[in-house]
Amino acid sequence: MGLPDQFSFITTWRTRKPPKTPWSLISLSDIRNRTQFAVALNPRDETVEFSIIDFEGKLQRVLFANVNVRDFIFAVSVFETFICS
Repeated sequence: MGLPDQFSFITTWRTRKPPKTPWSLISLSDIRNRTQFAVALNPRDETVEFSIIDFEGKLQRVLFANVNVRDFIFAVSVFETFICS
């Protein structure tokens, strides 16, 4: 089992004041508690981290640096272009 070969992840959130500590926007794990897919935001380091299982079953992580939370849509489009294609 696991994630399908293709899927979409769309989210909207609203906050008056963005958090200053790292937080996960989404995190999906298998029954053995191994991460299958995750998106984490770190406002302090200005990073967005994508984690997803590759074709060999290994966790692949992509870190986007110097990303403002407001620029998150740009990071998602880059991720879709280079990782999912």
